[in-house]
Amino acid sequence: MRRSTFEKVKIQLCAVAQCAVGAMAGSLGLAIAFASVILVGSALPASAETVLYSFKGGASDGTSPVAGLIFDTHGALYGTTLEGGGTICGYSGGVPYRCGTVFKLTPPVAGQTTWKETMIFSFNGHDGAFPEAGVVFDKEGALYGTASADGSGNYGTVFKLTPPAAGKTVWTPSTLYSFGIIGNGRFPQFAGLTIDARGALYGTTSAGGSHGVGGTVFKLTPPAAGQTNWKYTVLYNFCSVTIGGIITCADGNIPYGGLIFDKEGALYGTTTDGGSNGGGVAFKLTRPAPGQTLWKETVLFNFISTAHPYGGLVFDAHGALYGTTG
Repeated sequence: MRRSTFEKVKIQLCAVAQCAVGAMAGSLGLAIAFASVILVGSALPASAETVLYSFKGGASDGTSPVAGLIFDTHGALYGTTLEGGGTICGYSGGVPYRCGTVFKLTPPVAGQTTWKETMIFSFNGHDGAFPEAGVVFDKEGALYGTASADGSGNYGTVFKLTPPAAGKTVWTPSTLYSFGIIGNGRFPQFAGLTIDARGALYGTTSAGGSHGVGGTVFKLTPPAAGQTNWKYTVLYNFCSVTIGGIITCADGNIPYGGLIFDKEGALYGTTTDGGSNGGGVAFKLTRPAPGQTLWKETVLFNFISTAHPYGGLVFDAHGALYGTTG
């Protein structure tokens, strides 16, 4: 069991870059078992916990599910495991570690209590390895996600899983992008992907960028009619603020958390380091002006040196942002 104290920070949106902040600290007890799907909040009674499935690892199952889950319209759950699956991606102390999986948990049929797990995809290294983030659906029921390592560029991939045709069971994998060029970002880790109404994908990398460090925010645009290749675009490079002729990370460094949109199409997120205090920032990215390509970043808040937010942000009904620090 890992116990942490989280600082809950509410950021009131305002017209200036630095906003007033109200904070309250509390203790949240988390029980996370990497061999089972278990998440117990301290406010829940003990009787509320139900183990839906215990992962076995090895070639035929995943292990270490470190990301969240999503539902489909039929109530099935989908997620990823960091390791396990049919391919060995390396060894540690002589012990093999496998490349990771994507899985589905189907609810029990009437009169039953057992959920059925299906490994719908097993990474092989060439298509990526070690998915640290979850998956998202598009309107057609395809799944999208990131693998944090390997691929043809060696630094992670963005992948798509197309659902089986009628009467079939096999999902069809596609690698949409393989990270390799340092200027385009490397290591898409915990953030996962955000999908817009047109099917474009948005995400972050925790390293790389135009200055070789800092990480990026990127966009993958679906192929035009008759085409097959997705278009990769870097929307913003972190560690790109010049102070006194020196490049600094005053704009943030290492974005681990996911991204969210507001009603005007601006993106919001966090970085775990950088900013004026070195403890990370909450940021906003505004769409580029006509004729431009890079989005404009605004630092909404600079966290204290020990804060280091790893998660993303959420809006409430009034437009305030909420998040946690590590």
